Amino acid sequence: FDEQMATVLSTAVDKDNVEIFASALSKFDDLSDDVAKYVTTKREDIDQMHKTSCQLRQEFERQEQERKDRAAAQNVYDEITNIFNPQMRGNRGNFNALNTALGMYLTLSAAQKAFFPDKSLISCLQSTFDEAEEDKNNYNAAKEAESEVESIISRCYTPDEDDRDDLERAMRIYRRLSSAEQAYFSDELLRKLKRKMQEAEDDHEEQERRRRAARQSSMSSSSIHRSGGFSSGSSHSGFGGRASG
Repeated sequence: FDEQMATVLSTAVDKDNVEIFASALSKFDDLSDDVAKYVTTKREDIDQMHKTSCQLRQEFERQEQERKDRAAAQNVYDEITNIFNPQMRGNRGNFNALNTALGMYLTLSAAQKAFFPDKSLISCLQSTFDEAEEDKNNYNAAKEAESEVESIISRCYTPDEDDRDDLERAMRIYRRLSSAEQAYFSDELLRKLKRKMQEAEDDHEEQERRRRAARQSSMSSSSIHRSGGFSSGSSHSGFGGRASG
């Protein structure tokens, strides 16, 4: 046994020899008491060699992981700078590209992020992405409003006064949009909506004119009828008076 341990003791303390020392310690632990009392090799010596070799392996693995983390961070940095530069303005057109760039950084581990070459680039990227997302949301809100407005006015093919409420509701949909959202709303559709609202208002005014004329005509007829009735009554009364005389 001591001869085997002598070979172990002559082994270089190195990260690659951890298993050799671990195996030797295991053999020590398997010795019976009867054999162990004749062994002159000190277990503590091999245990120390094992601990040192473990420390060397851990340090190597730490450095190796650091190298990989640093390389991963640099690779993502290079990819991001191919997509984004701090002078860019965020808009719906570059939203997807900015989202991809930001996603690259967010997928890094905490250790990898620690080696990212320029943290200020990420702050700028996040701000530009937020700007692009807002612009994209403004555009989508405008298109959704357009769809609602188009659905309403398409039912008012020849607008009349009965369509005024629906058309006003369509206008409220447009007016609820922010100025940034309205900038993406179709000018042609807005003009179409205003034209139909005017046509419906014109019809309402025409119908009101006709209703006023009808009421005036009805009032005139009623007045003539009442006047005629009183004249007839007076005539009959006069006849009666003369007859009785």
